[in-house]
Amino acid sequence: MRKSKDFSTGPVWDGELNRYLVDITYPDLARSRKRFRSLKKAKAFWARETTAIEEGTWKKNFVPKNVTLGQALDQYREYCKAHNRSYRSHTETSLRAIEKEFDRDTSLARVTTAAVEKFKLGRVKEVSQATVDKYLSVFKAFFNWCDIQGIFHANPVRKIRMFRPNNQIVRYLNADEYQRLLTSAEKIRWYLRPVIEIAANTGLRRGNILELRWDECDRKSGVIRKAKTKNNEAVAIPMNAAVLDVLNKLEERQNGSPYVFPHMQGDQEGEAIKDVKNSFRTALKKAKIEKFRFHDLRHCCASWLMMNGADLNDVRQILGHKSIAMMLRYAHLSPRYLADKVKLLEKTTLPNSCQMQDATPSKTEHVTANRSKK
Repeated sequence: MRKSKDFSTGPVWDGELNRYLVDITYPDLARSRKRFRSLKKAKAFWARETTAIEEGTWKKNFVPKNVTLGQALDQYREYCKAHNRSYRSHTETSLRAIEKEFDRDTSLARVTTAAVEKFKLGRVKEVSQATVDKYLSVFKAFFNWCDIQGIFHANPVRKIRMFRPNNQIVRYLNADEYQRLLTSAEKIRWYLRPVIEIAANTGLRRGNILELRWDECDRKSGVIRKAKTKNNEAVAIPMNAAVLDVLNKLEERQNGSPYVFPHMQGDQEGEAIKDVKNSFRTALKKAKIEKFRFHDLRHCCASWLMMNGADLNDVRQILGHKSIAMMLRYAHLSPRYLADKVKLLEKTTLPNSCQMQDATPSKTEHVTANRSKK
């Protein structure tokens, strides 16, 4: 009986029980169901609990704050600027997409799981599944932060199912494609070809390359030392002849900047170049290379190493991965990887049961048996 009633607008009269019923579902999916003889008391309870939901104070241990989404997002932005290295490229883009869907004046309690699901399904029509998952992960982290700060204690994103597309596909360039890309890049910007060469020969990420300083390039030892990478760990990347040649050529045009790739003139002269997205896209178009991202140059480095016989663990250390599991996507590229595994069978002796003669009677035995019966 109760399931068929609509409690969203207030108390409901139940003739069988001779009572006014109130059934409230809170943002954390907890429920409160009460019966009242008096309509006035029932309405008072319903109004009080509804207001508490809107203010995020429906539990006794909740901090009484009526914070809007916009206010909380502004505070979260300041936190992320100080703590997230990928704030500009990852967090901020996601927060802008969220604000585009939800009104900044909306109370946090009004951001329900159903509303987030609608946001997810709407955005996936315009951007990739991976991008939508990025938005959701940032949104979920935002509500977790609100909980820690005592601003709001429910997370409507927690039960949202993400797409989790397969990102294990490795895209790398062959020798001809790589040469075409270098040739086209050389005609676009002075720095584009060197950036591409360093990326393909070291496996460094775009941000690490653009922020690369001369004091991090130890050419005597043949190593690039980065004090902090995406994993917040120091790395030492060995340089091959191609990287050394690139750095020697770049040193000839050094303008006194500590950065390897600085702006040569203008208001930002001497500062590190921030991005190469547009110029890289132009180079790909001129080289007639499709479905390739700058990050795939990192895949090129790993793939070429594996195809030339490098060990999985060695490649892991060069790329800076914490676990060997991340490297398994490249294992099939090694010309010896599976061959070495198959050779293990040569050391295996067959079980005794397999070495026994065939127990099935031969044709001659069948004939002899039939004759004896006759």
